[in-house]
Amino acid sequence: EPALFPPTAGMAANQGLYNLFLAGGLIWSLLISAQDWQRNVALYFLSCVLAAGLYGALILPTTLYVQAIPAALAIVSMFAFRKAA
Repeated sequence: EPALFPPTAGMAANQGLYNLFLAGGLIWSLLISAQDWQRNVALYFLSCVLAAGLYGALILPTTLYVQAIPAALAIVSMFAFRKAA
C-alpha cells in the first residue's frame, strides 16, 4: 500500500541505522586483537541484538525466530566454546 510509505519512512530509516550500528559493532569485535576485549565487545552487541529481538517479539512474534534466538545461541556458544586463558 503506497499510502503507508510516508508514515513509516522514519521507522524504516531508524531500523536501518540501528542495524548498521549493530553490524558495525559485531564486525569491530572481530578486528580486536585482545581476546578478552573481543569477547566483551561481541557479547555487548549480541546482547543488544537479543534485547531488541525480545522487544520486537512483543510486536511481531517472528522476530523471536529471526533475531532473538540466533543472538541467544551465539551468546551461549561464546561461553561454551571459549578458550581457556
